[in-house]
Amino acid sequence: MNKWTTTKIISLGSLAALNLALSLLGSTIQTATGIPGSGGVFNALQGGIIVALCVLLIDRFWTLTIFGLIFSTLAIPFPIMGTPGFLPKILIGIGSGFIADIVYIALRKNPRIASFGTSGILQLGVLLFIVGIGTLFNIPGIDQTRELFLSPVLLSVLFVLSGGAGLIGYLIFRRLENTPAVLRIRGNQSE
Repeated sequence: MNKWTTTKIISLGSLAALNLALSLLGSTIQTATGIPGSGGVFNALQGGIIVALCVLLIDRFWTLTIFGLIFSTLAIPFPIMGTPGFLPKILIGIGSGFIADIVYIALRKNPRIASFGTSGILQLGVLLFIVGIGTLFNIPGIDQTRELFLSPVLLSVLFVLSGGAGLIGYLIFRRLENTPAVLRIRGNQSE
C-alpha cells in the first residue's frame, strides 16, 4: 500500500523549497530584464518539472495540495504569487494544488498524460487564483495583471508550456525511478 510516510513528507517539503529557490531565480530574471512575465515563463517551466516529479514520486491524493501549502507558506516573505507578506498566498497554493490533485487522480493510469495535465493545470490554477484572490483583496496592479495574462491565447500557451515541462519531469522520473533514493521515497524499500 502506498501510504504517507515521513520520507514522503520530507521529500515533498524539499521539492517545495527547491521550487521556491528556482522561483526566486525567475523573479530575478524578470527584475533584470524588465519584461513583465519573463520570470513567469522560467517558473512555468521549472514548476512544471517539479510538479510532475512530486506526483510521480509521492503518487497520492493531497500531494499537490500539501506541496502548495508548503510552497506558498515559504513564499510569504517573497515577491512570488503576490506581494511580500500577502498571507492569502496560502489560499492560492492550496486551491491550485487541490485542483491539480483531482486532475492527477483522474489521469494517473497514464503517468505521461498525468504529468502533462497536472503540470499544465497547476500553473493555470496558480495564475487564475492569483488574479481571483488579487481582485478580491484589491491588490495594486491586479488590473494590469488580469489584462496582460488572461487572454485565451496566453492561457493556452501557459498550459502547453507547463504541460511540456511536466513531460520533461516525467522523463527525469523515468531515469531515476529505480534508484535507491526514489524507491525509498515511493515506499518500495524499507525506511
